[in-house]
Amino acid sequence: MASQRIAVVGENLVDLIVGQNLSVTAVAGGGPFNVARTLARLHQKVTFFSGISADAFGRVLEQRLHEANVEIFQDRRIDLPS
Repeated sequence: MASQRIAVVGENLVDLIVGQNLSVTAVAGGGPFNVARTLARLHQKVTFFSGISADAFGRVLEQRLHEANVEIFQDRRIDLPS
């Protein structure tokens, strides 16, 4: 039987969470982004189809995908802000 790969298409983003003391925490996310990472952690082969920014937040998003062993389709960055 051929090995199957799951394709996940959709956004990636960074949530900025403001604490009661007005501290700001950046958290990588987006529904499809989280689905791709979760499936990969469940030992599924996953390719993520989405534009990822070349900015600092984009580099964090890319790192999180690589840490989860998610393949990024056309591993290149776009010149738009996250």
